[in-house]
Amino acid sequence: MITVVLPIYNREEYYKEALDSLANQTDHDFELLIYANIPVAYQLSKFKDAKLIQFESNERAHWMSSALRIAKYDKITFLDDDDTFEKNKISYLEKIDFGYFHNDYNHLTPGNHIHGNGFNMSCIAINRLYFQGLPNALENNVGLGNMNDTFVYWYALEHHIDTTISKEKLTNYRFRDYSTLRINAIANMKTQIEKLKMFSEYFTSKKVQRIIRQRIIQDSIYLKSYGEQANVSFPDVAWLMVQENVDNRISLLISYFLTMPLLKGHGMNIIQKIRNKKEVKQ
Repeated sequence: MITVVLPIYNREEYYKEALDSLANQTDHDFELLIYANIPVAYQLSKFKDAKLIQFESNERAHWMSSALRIAKYDKITFLDDDDTFEKNKISYLEKIDFGYFHNDYNHLTPGNHIHGNGFNMSCIAINRLYFQGLPNALENNVGLGNMNDTFVYWYALEHHIDTTISKEKLTNYRFRDYSTLRINAIANMKTQIEKLKMFSEYFTSKKVQRIIRQRIIQDSIYLKSYGEQANVSFPDVAWLMVQENVDNRISLLISYFLTMPLLKGHGMNIIQKIRNKKEVKQ
């Protein structure tokens, strides 16, 4: 048996699609925990076992730790309110054993999306038997923002929990145009770098430390490409280029070199033209 955790926070236009995808599962024997800060206008009687929990906080660490404590079942999977599950997602998870599981995804929105290797919450499932310390870890790291999915993965690596990265496309993932996020991009990257530095003190294993360093250098390159001051050197970039599982390796390298002083600002114009065409997760 599986518990599905669905947070609904100020997204009236999407959550019904998420719930429809759960109602249409081939396997209906699951518990549904809904954490919502808005009225949920949906016929929850479609589900055998659904609980609606009014939750005002937007801190993901809070509702995640709560769900991990009260879930009926040890197998727990998550669904963001703007994504959907493929109809066989629950039945697939029921049939397999896992500690940490992350599946691949389809694109829910039309367009020429860049298919990265990043983690997202709607693709994650965990077995609570191996994550007994995770609720406290989440509560000790409040303010995860959109990094809760990454935090759970790093927790699995830190505690040597068996991880399964599946190519099965069991989730439908929603994107939006990059230009809608551009105004906040610089502030978000600065905040993310600070959180990464905080996590580098929390996680101590060499593997997680290496991944965090990769992320800090990557974000610093993109921050520098916006014309901001960023502490990133060529040796940092050279180290990054030889690491495994680096998303958009060529884009990162080009972004770094286009910010070099000898280009006298022309590099920034090129980056902006490329950036205007990109799309990222909402």
